[in-house]
Amino acid sequence: MSHRVNLPKPRPNPELEELLAQARKITSDPEQESEWERKRTRLKTIAILLRDNPHLSRDYVTGIVDMLDRENSMAITNHQPANVQASDYSYCGWLISRFEKRRGGIRFVVEDSNGRLFIHNAKQLGIDE
Repeated sequence: MSHRVNLPKPRPNPELEELLAQARKITSDPEQESEWERKRTRLKTIAILLRDNPHLSRDYVTGIVDMLDRENSMAITNHQPANVQASDYSYCGWLISRFEKRRGGIRFVVEDSNGRLFIHNAKQLGIDE
């Protein structure tokens, strides 16, 4: 036996409509196609989140999408070899991840040959920030 559920019709959401209008205005420019595509995807993501979560504010949802953009831009998919040179030790390992500290600055996670994870700054890895 199946039960039919009557869901209420979605209420008009001016913020959502504004975001959708912005997304529709973005046109593809051959010279900036990747930038336009990134903006279009970002706006669609914000619009979908607002549509599915009408109780959330636009600022809150935008903050979530910004956080995801930062995480995606810092993802390391192929674990590169890393040589760590500190003042009193050095070792070889693999670059696993990078992240931004709340107060600024970027840090890197390196896995050593024993599977332990260590956090280092760019200088210790010989990387330009």
